[in-house]
Amino acid sequence: MRTGFICPNGTTVAFETCMSTCPWGDRCLTKSTLKHLSAVRPWTGKPSTTQLVNPTRIEMLKITQSYATDPRNMAFALLGTRVHLGLADADTDVSLLEEHLEDELGTGTADAYELEPGAEGGVLTDYKTWGSYRVARALGIVKVRYPDPTGAVYKRSGPGYTAGQPKMLTRFETDPNAVYLEDAEWQLNHYRLRFEDAGYPVARLQIEAIVRDGETMTARTRGVIHPIYLIPVRTLPDDMVRTYFANKRDALLSALESGKLPPECTTDERWDGRRCRYYCDVWAFCPLGQQEHAALRDPEEGENVA
Repeated sequence: MRTGFICPNGTTVAFETCMSTCPWGDRCLTKSTLKHLSAVRPWTGKPSTTQLVNPTRIEMLKITQSYATDPRNMAFALLGTRVHLGLADADTDVSLLEEHLEDELGTGTADAYELEPGAEGGVLTDYKTWGSYRVARALGIVKVRYPDPTGAVYKRSGPGYTAGQPKMLTRFETDPNAVYLEDAEWQLNHYRLRFEDAGYPVARLQIEAIVRDGETMTARTRGVIHPIYLIPVRTLPDDMVRTYFANKRDALLSALESGKLPPECTTDERWDGRRCRYYCDVWAFCPLGQQEHAALRDPEEGENVA
């Protein structure tokens, strides 16, 4: 369980100490922000949807180990929470917001269920704050090269082209086959099953994604030109969803009962190693995470971020 913060000088301080008085005199963030970021949801014995879509090894270690996080690295989590709180004020007679439901597979809180006139069911929406890279993948945005319609040619040779060849331009298109929603697809479908079991029919699923780096040059080079998007999510077969979450639930509970470390995260779950190196709070308790961080410290073995 998360029990403290990592201070700017690299030391660790318990939440209680941090809230009482900063050991270093000047706080790295306001006390109110730090108090908000210190909130930890206790393990109840029943996993949440988020815990089940995440890698089993990571969630098992988060429950069983005492670890700390740098509060400055939680800025986007804070942003996401505040967005959720603000949108919760928009509850109307045709919508249910922050609906907490649970079933035999676990617990979870969906963000919004809104009725549409004439529809056979409601629209289930989950709010996300994602970077433009993830938004582009969720939308299936791909970069397409095509000849200049004016017939222009390259006057000089360069990298990847020679003089006299047709000049190539670039545009962005959406390719349904390139859509990659990672764990969000499982998450929304699990919420859907709970709503339907509770008597709320669901007509369709979607994500409302705020682009963290929206309207920047980086986002535009990925074909992401708006600061917020509605992203459709496909409906998966009920049996497939229930089987997936039942297997993930059993794997997590079994690991907690036995105390045995679950199998390594898959390559996709590790984001080709970037998750281990930069985004895993419990890497110190995982042999693979230790290996990735050792490579960070050795320029001959991998990236050197010093």
